[in-house]
Parts: sequence; structure tokens; C-alpha cells
Amino acid sequence: MSEQNGQNDLILVFGATGRATGTAAAVVTLLRERGRRVRTLVRHDDERAQSLREQGSEVVFGDFADRRTLVPALENVSAVQFTHPVAAGVIAAAANLVSAIREVGNDPHVVVCSMGTASEADSPSGYGRDQFVADELITSSLRSAVALKFAAHFYEMVNVFFGHAIRETSQFASYHGDSPIQWMAGRDAAEVCVRALLDPQLFGAERTPLIPSAELMTHAEVAAMIGRETSQSISYRPLSEDEWNQQLAILGKAADATTVQHLSATTKMWREDGDRFRAMAETDPNRLSHLLGRPPTRFVEFIREHRGDFLVTVTSGAQTR
Repeated sequence: MSEQNGQNDLILVFGATGRATGTAAAVVTLLRERGRRVRTLVRHDDERAQSLREQGSEVVFGDFADRRTLVPALENVSAVQFTHPVAAGVIAAAANLVSAIREVGNDPHVVVCSMGTASEADSPSGYGRDQFVADELITSSLRSAVALKFAAHFYEMVNVFFGHAIRETSQFASYHGDSPIQWMAGRDAAEVCVRALLDPQLFGAERTPLIPSAELMTHAEVAAMIGRETSQSISYRPLSEDEWNQQLAILGKAADATTVQHLSATTKMWREDGDRFRAMAETDPNRLSHLLGRPPTRFVEFIREHRGDFLVTVTSGAQTR
């Protein structure tokens, strides 16, 4: 990789206090490990902001939704990492970012952490459609910008969505059925983002590249691999459509409506139309290796690193081998 940004250049990272897969936080960590100067924009001064400070990141306060806070955050930066949560507001956030960059006038290189379901304007996910527009807005409005469309579920999502059920019951369930799903490590996605931040020419003239996954697995295969690596009996149960709708109704009481619709639409897409999506962005560990500069993380490696997150804590009904 040819790192064209200077060692002392300042890089602004959005989304580093996200609670889901932690991709933007990993971007900060990887940049700091390279000795790069980092500024992070956060909404609240909490333990996550303190963790960023402890890594040596400059922490400033603001919000995507408030353009006034973006202008000072962009002062003197050479590159920007844009990561928006799966929630309402991504188009407005992108518009605010473009507008603020134009006011500041420093023309930073912008890297968007996007998703494969935002590759089509008619994505079944409302958030995917909005992210598509946000990606197009940023990449067409700025001189140097790339939207990385990661065509994969991140391994970290297994823990986020199913970790509690695995630890408590030794099983987990979803509506994905037996559909093979594309997977990669969220930290590998962060590494690709970092390489794109440090080398604006990494993808040449391509503005919205699809980033391939590392491996293809069904949820049953995920369960079996966790079981083998933790010496436990872990099982997966496909949900019926009625069960899935009941879960969505419960989730809808606590989560953003945009998040719930995205989860509903993409899960249904994988179960009922997965072949089309898999054909659009085939699993290609060799291509991913080229982008990473090393072999991609395998799911078995992820399990070994996070083994404690998958150990069953309730013995009733749980069998160990």
C-alpha cells in the first residue's frame, strides 16, 4: 500500500462510539497503531469518548444532524471517515458533511463505510436506499471520495444479535433459514477503510466499489463452528415467518423504525432472494486479501479470539461435549 497522506496529517473519524459492530472504533485504533493523528466527533462525553482519548485521539463534540458542529470538526483535516448508524438521517448527514466541507474549503479525502444492500437504488431496505443516495451525494459532490460497499455480514453481528441467547440457552434462532450468508470480520472492514484513508488511489477511479466477503456460511454452520471451537452443543433454529414478525414487533418497541425495517427487509432478502445478492457480490477471499495486504480473518479465528463471549452460562438444557 502506498500511504500518500503525510504522517502528521489529521484524520477525522465519525461514528467511533457506535455500540454495534465497532467498525469505526477499530478504524481509530488501527490509525493510532500506525501513529496517525486522529480527531473523533462524538455526541456524548461518556466512557466510549474517554476510551478514544486514552488511545490518543482528539475528541470533539457534535452531531451529523447539526451542520454547525461539523464545520469546526473539519478544520485542518486531510481525510474523513464517514460511518453512519443504521438509523434515520443518513441523507441529511451526508448533505451536512458535503456542505460543511465546502465551507471549510480544505478538500479532504472522504471514505464512506457503506454496505452491499446500498448498491441498488431500489434496495428492499429503506435504509439501504437512503445510504445509496448518501453515497452518491458524497462521491459525486467531492473531488476525492469513495464509498466502500461491504457485501457481507460482520462476524461481530453474531455476538450482537445472538450472543446472549447462545450464552443463556446454547441455541439461537433467526429468519435466515438455510440460506448461505456472506461474512467477514468487522475489524477487516476497518482495515480496508484505513488503507483507503491513507491511500486515496487505492481504488483508482472507482467511487463505489463492492468489497467482497471472506467466507460463505449458513447460520447452522455458524452454530456448528461455535460448538466445535467451544466444546459445547450449540444449535440453530430457523424461525417461522409468524415467529419472526413477533420478534420484530418486540424490537420495534425499543429500536429505531428504520433499523427494524432494514433488519426485516434484508433478512427476508437473504432467505428468499439470496442467490441474486450472492451473484452480485461473490465471496472472494483472494480479492479481500489483496485489499487487506494479508489473509482475511476466518470465522474460526474470530471465535477463538472471542471464545468467552460464546460460553454457555446456564447449564440447564445446555450440553457440553
